[in-house]
Amino acid sequence: MTDAELKISRALQQTEAAGRQEALAHHKYSVNVQNLIKRPVARTKAVKALIEFIKESHAGFEHGLDAIGREKFPLHGVRSDFVLTIQASDAFATFYFDSDVSAEALSGHHFRDYSAHGDLNTFFQSAHVNRIKIYKPPIGDAYDLANIIRSPDVEVPAIFKHYPAFFVSPPLREYLKKHKLSHLQCMIVTPHVQTDAQNVVVEYLPFRNTIFCPTRVLPNGNCIRLFHWTRCEIWWQPEKLDLSKENAAITARADLLAMRQILENQVDLPVEKASSDSTQSAADALDAMCDEFQRLVDERGDLEAPMHEWLDNPRHHLFLDPEAVDVRSKVDLYSQVTDFVFRRFDGSYVLVEIEAPARKIFKTSEPWDTTAHFNHAKGQIEGWKHYIREQLDHVRRIQGLEGISQPTGMVVIGRTRDIVDKLSKQRWDDLKGNTERMQYFTYDELIQRIRALAQSMRRILRPGG
Repeated sequence: MTDAELKISRALQQTEAAGRQEALAHHKYSVNVQNLIKRPVARTKAVKALIEFIKESHAGFEHGLDAIGREKFPLHGVRSDFVLTIQASDAFATFYFDSDVSAEALSGHHFRDYSAHGDLNTFFQSAHVNRIKIYKPPIGDAYDLANIIRSPDVEVPAIFKHYPAFFVSPPLREYLKKHKLSHLQCMIVTPHVQTDAQNVVVEYLPFRNTIFCPTRVLPNGNCIRLFHWTRCEIWWQPEKLDLSKENAAITARADLLAMRQILENQVDLPVEKASSDSTQSAADALDAMCDEFQRLVDERGDLEAPMHEWLDNPRHHLFLDPEAVDVRSKVDLYSQVTDFVFRRFDGSYVLVEIEAPARKIFKTSEPWDTTAHFNHAKGQIEGWKHYIREQLDHVRRIQGLEGISQPTGMVVIGRTRDIVDKLSKQRWDDLKGNTERMQYFTYDELIQRIRALAQSMRRILRPGG
């Protein structure tokens, strides 16, 4: 057994000891982990696929966080060098621990078999002092979602402040050693289920629940994570999911997008919000933003300024590009001011010029020919590109566009419904097909791109997704 495994073993055995004290006092759950560290997961073909998928997606997720900036996620952006996957009798769970655990020389990916000792609910309730419940509605029972998602505010047991395991947040334990906290909400997580016409549960569906660690604002005003892990994945029937390397990269990007929607530049994540699958919650938020932007385009499409103001909101930057990480508005280039300049994950830059939705792309009299407004927008971007080439050092050092070299361009103008002529449609397809140095979008296409993204997030890690 390696030094790291010995450390994990001791920590899990401490979890067991504390869990058994809690069980004796409250007649609830306890984890039998004496042999957990000695029982590595059996490397079946399905388990090997899951292991490789977790490693691949985790690497992509960490790389993306570096590009976005970990400081934008005060409590959840720390690096996770220690990852622990538990196999219970009914599902798997993966925990991504923060740097405090990693600092104890615990690092790498570890996979352990708990299946002989109990189901996932037993493990979660024990390891988290009854603060996380995995509720599987029985097959044949009515699916009462309103009752399931209620997270009761339960009394904090005395054992909590002495709990030595690395599942419970050290700041919370330290606070409880000096202060009283009479109640702490319990988190309830459920699998996805298939119901019949009478809303009766007929089967559990293959799925991955993704959970970011809930937080709590303490009476002293400090906001802390409740648990030592920053995020957790619960795998239901992973052998039926697409665990390919390609899907691992897609999943990492989706998780980063979900994290940005839920946690970017904010700290508090209440239990009620954390209990929902983060990918699904983010997809719902994206659809709501699409509806909002569509209303604005429909009602105020004759003006450019409201569009710029809406897109300039940091929560809406993904409408410019889902991988935009540094968006700047009104950058002065060669006596002309851009609408936006943004940097993507990969370090490349994009120059953006927008026109009002009411502006036409093609002439009515000559439907194959572009309008003056379209040509002006395109010409402005070409002028900015020339200025950047000529004044590259100035643009990088003085204007702060670090690393910019050969930016691409992006023009947003008009409505899809106005491209009706056959020649116009063909010309538009030709323009959009040449995206190496310039991209073109109508406002409807910007919105549709994000709707498609939301839909793809809902399909991730589902059979046939």
